[in-house]
Amino acid sequence: KKQIKNFTKDAEDYDAKGDTQYLAKKYKEAVESYEQAYQFKKIVFGEHSTHVAYSLEKLAKAEDMVVESFNECEQSGAAEELDGTSVVSNTRIAMRMNALTHYRDAHRIFQVNGIDCVRILTDMGNFLYREGMDDEALECYETLTKLDRKDSDTENAEASKAYFQMGEIYRGRDLHELAIDCFVKAYHLQKGVFGDVYNSNAILLYHVALSQVQIADDQWVQNDHENAKQYYGASLESFEKALTISRSTSKGEDDAIETDMLRHIAYLNMKLDDVTSAIDAYAEIIALLKASVGTNDEVESLLKLKAAAHMKKHEYGDAIRSLEESLALLRARLKYNDSSEVLAILQQLGPLQYKAKNFEGAIESFKEVLRLGMRLDMELERFADVNYNLGSLYELTGSKENAIESYKSSKSYYVKRFGSDHPKV
Repeated sequence: KKQIKNFTKDAEDYDAKGDTQYLAKKYKEAVESYEQAYQFKKIVFGEHSTHVAYSLEKLAKAEDMVVESFNECEQSGAAEELDGTSVVSNTRIAMRMNALTHYRDAHRIFQVNGIDCVRILTDMGNFLYREGMDDEALECYETLTKLDRKDSDTENAEASKAYFQMGEIYRGRDLHELAIDCFVKAYHLQKGVFGDVYNSNAILLYHVALSQVQIADDQWVQNDHENAKQYYGASLESFEKALTISRSTSKGEDDAIETDMLRHIAYLNMKLDDVTSAIDAYAEIIALLKASVGTNDEVESLLKLKAAAHMKKHEYGDAIRSLEESLALLRARLKYNDSSEVLAILQQLGPLQYKAKNFEGAIESFKEVLRLGMRLDMELERFADVNYNLGSLYELTGSKENAIESYKSSKSYYVKRFGSDHPKV
């Protein structure tokens, strides 16, 4: 009896020591302490005791964190030292297998004792998911979601997380319908625990929307435009709801994800032919990015998309302003002019300025295209087209001599490219 009492005290001491080490993130030392506590508890309480199960749970969690530390060290390319131990592949593999064995043993003992341990299933599922063992992780999460949670907020919150991870696995396999089902279940469980206005609800709706838009894009490529538009509409609704929740809860702390939501909202509105709403979304993203640091390249890209939307509405002045701003940012970033990106914007500007009846501006843009095209080996046909457009503009503005010279140049390039009998000649 005295020895058992001593063993019990030793187990408690090692447990407490392990807890202190775990909280201090000294996970390798915690593993050693929890291992000692586990051995003493087996002697005192027997192998199938819940005391042993709880000890195994702690041991597995500490081993899990050691494996995670190894992973982070490898990914960051850090030095070979981790808590004073060389990072050797077989050590990581051994710790990984120990963690999985101890998680499973703890779960089995809890089951023998009639205890449904949501926490064990969550931790084991997360460990398996992180280690790339997706099938086993799915099995864990599915078991967890089928438990009788007795409307416990804590257990419903854990089930919500499990459904989210299942959704991530299914989406990684391009099983988007299954992913949506899991994300929606996670959303409803979480909403039941925390209410409608909760930032993680926005994240879940965001993931629902991402899968919906992927299904729509796939259907669009397959020319199933009718069903694609239904999914685009559903995705737009999900993104807009997510954005509303995010803005009411994040207080500007999640600008990156809100910006991504707005990108998708703009894209979806263009797909659904609501060009005005798309333009509003682009303008909002651009304003957000301009308030950030080091995002000019993103602003450039978005200004070009905004210009395309304006063109669709025949708002040529707005399209020109967007392209000119994008061009100014591009030139500032490149610090030189000989760029195919600069050329591409100039090639868009000329025709737009023509449509806006800004003939002088169009002439300058086309002339710059020719100058830059010479340095970038632009195609002969493109030289011919630009000279022809210049000829038309000179003719419109009464500069007949320049018009004749441009038409002659255009003819020369067409002959070089197609031969003298081509209709364009």
